Amino acid sequence: MSEGIKSTRDDMVVTITIDRPAEGNVLTLAMLRALTARLKDAGASDAKVIALRSTGADFCRGRDPKGGPQNPTALVMRDEVLQPILDVYDALNNVPQPVICAVQGAAHGFGCAMATAADLTIAAEGATFKLPEMTHNLPPTLAISALMTKVPRKAIAWLIYTLAEIDAKTALSLGMVS
Repeated sequence: MSEGIKSTRDDMVVTITIDRPAEGNVLTLAMLRALTARLKDAGASDAKVIALRSTGADFCRGRDPKGGPQNPTALVMRDEVLQPILDVYDALNNVPQPVICAVQGAAHGFGCAMATAADLTIAAEGATFKLPEMTHNLPPTLAISALMTKVPRKAIAWLIYTLAEIDAKTALSLGMVS
């Protein structure tokens, strides 16, 4: 088990928990890889449902920029930064069981994309969603790839260009939560 990602099983439900609450549950590269592995393991099991949740005040404030490659080449960026994110999205989309995501607090950046990519997403009344990639000089293409089958194109563009933080009710109206 990777530090920060926990997996438990209760009867026919596998629960995967992001457990880095002091840091807003931002995911390191190692945690992204562990999350992919836990999703694939749960998908290969006889479980009927996969629950994705987190501990603490926030669901996930995105990907941790610390610990990434120093002065990376395009190839290193692809292999060490982009691919682990795409692997999580791929695992979410390809496990045979439904993935139910429970969101509290902030679901920003990768957290927003991951929550939206789940089959069902339940958001607490105080949950917020945001795609702040452009404020960090990051292209929003990875987030777009996770949202594009769930959220209308113009709504995605609005989220990206305005950098708006939306509440759970607005996320529901956009198709981001169930």
